[in-house]
Amino acid sequence: MKNIIIILNYNDFETTQKYIEQIINYKSIDKMIVVDNASPDLSFEKLKGYASEKIDVIYNPKNEGYAKGNNFGINYVNSKYTAENIIISNPDIIVSDESINEMTKFLDNNSEYASVTGLIRNLNDDIVKNYAWKQPSYLDIMFSSSLVLNKIYNTLNPEYMFYKKPTVLQGHKDVEVLSGCFFMIRNDVLKEINNFDESTFLYHEENLLFKKINNLGFKNAVLLPEKIVHFEGISVAKNYGSYLKKARFMHDSATVYLTKALNISPLQLKIFNIIFKLGTIEKYFYIKYIKSRSNKNEK
Repeated sequence: MKNIIIILNYNDFETTQKYIEQIINYKSIDKMIVVDNASPDLSFEKLKGYASEKIDVIYNPKNEGYAKGNNFGINYVNSKYTAENIIISNPDIIVSDESINEMTKFLDNNSEYASVTGLIRNLNDDIVKNYAWKQPSYLDIMFSSSLVLNKIYNTLNPEYMFYKKPTVLQGHKDVEVLSGCFFMIRNDVLKEINNFDESTFLYHEENLLFKKINNLGFKNAVLLPEKIVHFEGISVAKNYGSYLKKARFMHDSATVYLTKALNISPLQLKIFNIIFKLGTIEKYFYIKYIKSRSNKNEK
């Protein structure tokens, strides 16, 4: 098979259902693997009805995050099928059959590239800031954990992690890290790097994955004329709503990235932990302040 798409669902049956119905007849997709990541809302029971010759609906009995959930699907694919390319996709996506075809052609014609995606936009059709980004450094991760330090750092270095939004939408742009909401990757490269790093639950999965890809010398591309609409974190907001809970996930994942991918020293890790804790307090009170102002305005 040429392209197999893996769609990870958690407590979001309605969104996943709409996505399946959107892409079910795409000729660019040979097989769809819908992975229910141990949803407690009976998503699996509802999604099973879509099982067909083209669609496999499988159940991961334990939700251990984005990386393990996608690896569950990847391992399933490689145990049952032969896939040249694997598409990793959130369910809150709009993408055309033609765009997936263009991504397939790009990988067919450019052996030095491991992965490819389109230009990611929001529901207002605006190009999002994080359509792709540079491999984050230690300082990038540390300063971005604080509102004040991030503001200073961003002023001194406006493009420290994110690329400029393209204005000429022709050809492709080489980038270091693709957004995990939707991308196509060669299956043999995935096998070589042993899939996603399973040490994280949420956040930094792309940074860990593409660090391994970049270390092998492969390139990654964004096809600028191809549009991918992402509903921007609906699943995360719906299922992991508490700020402090998300902050804990962010800290744990950042620690994995800093220690495994960047090999920082124990002293650097201690400094990061201090900055992150201060930043978490700072952001917590800032969110409370914004909410209180919003409530006053509503009255």
